[in-house]
Amino acid sequence: FSILPEDQKEDKERLKDLLQLLGQSDSKRMLANLRGFMAFESEVSSLEWIGILLNDDYHTSVGGDGQITGVIHLADGIPAPGTDIEVLSQSLAVDILDYTSHGVGRISMRVDEGEKGADLSLEISLQDADLMRRNELESAAYIQNVDLNVSALVEDMGLDKTESKTSLGFKILSANVTDMSIFSSYLPADSPLQFTNGTAALTADIQLQKHDAQGWVNLKSTDLELSAAEQSIRADLAANIQLVGGVPAEMNFDISGSQVNLTEVQVIGEHERFSEEDWSARFTLVRGKTTWKKPLQLDVEATLDIMDSRPVVAMFNNKKERPRWLLDILTIKDISGVAEVRIADQQIVIPLAHAISDQLEGGAKARISEQRRDGVISARYKTLDAVIKIDDGDRNTDIIRAREKYDSYLIAE
Repeated sequence: FSILPEDQKEDKERLKDLLQLLGQSDSKRMLANLRGFMAFESEVSSLEWIGILLNDDYHTSVGGDGQITGVIHLADGIPAPGTDIEVLSQSLAVDILDYTSHGVGRISMRVDEGEKGADLSLEISLQDADLMRRNELESAAYIQNVDLNVSALVEDMGLDKTESKTSLGFKILSANVTDMSIFSSYLPADSPLQFTNGTAALTADIQLQKHDAQGWVNLKSTDLELSAAEQSIRADLAANIQLVGGVPAEMNFDISGSQVNLTEVQVIGEHERFSEEDWSARFTLVRGKTTWKKPLQLDVEATLDIMDSRPVVAMFNNKKERPRWLLDILTIKDISGVAEVRIADQQIVIPLAHAISDQLEGGAKARISEQRRDGVISARYKTLDAVIKIDDGDRNTDIIRAREKYDSYLIAE
């Protein structure tokens, strides 16, 4: 069966028929008999056929309508070398992994001769787009003004997608997160830390393979608002999330090496406020794995470098009046430490957190869920040891064999 143009009207009808076939994943037997070529310029009402040419490793699909120009060469029912297509769309939709984006866009598609067979190169650009999770389509998109590029390479393209290899690049050149409180929906319901307000600039550069993910995601906020211990905190946040492995289709990622920096922290409380431009804290993930879905799953080990404890002391004082001598002891500087944190099954587990400073050493173990809070806190000041045991929110302080009791405490998971 050969597709050869006779006049413009017939070309458009044949093009629509051809693209309709390409967009049907169950038409393999019929497509296998197609060969020939067609040059065209036409409006098309559906771009789903473009997504069908990609495999399902990244849950990728394309939708919308647009103006299409170019040449299609067919051999054994698939686009062959010489195929060169451009699509312009005012209503382009692109799905990648668990996310969907809609905006004004351009698609270019080319087929070249590869090492084993025909290779398909696909480039998609979107401007002035939105970005959201697919299961949140009923709510307003919280990532706006998105400029993004998607590039895909399908090697040895054929009707049997199991034989082809697809790699995908995903770049967010610029985007605005309009409401940082959306990230609280990833945390357990009773998380002691909640995002309450703020905006952020988002950029990303990610390369995906079927069983690998490499790249980075940057998030920068200069007006972040948090809630901790029923107090309001404002800060500048810079998160550099590294991707060094993973299984993209399952949204599982290795984020070891990621870093989060907090600066310009302000504590706004009833009794005491804190605001210091030079204050800073840095958290670096020595080891980190996450399943980026709701609810969030996280398993990390981090190092901590904190300038001093003044924001924490301000929060401590705002909870209830404390003796000045105790607050003076708690005011420490040059804090460094390590922490292990696991989030799963709607609970936060801290198997171990340990920090040292110029004059105080402390540790914590905890399990936090919506039902209850359990854990233990240790503190050593000079020769004095103390331990605070928390049982379903009730606290008990002890100074007898305090370190021994802390070391022997095990978190029930």
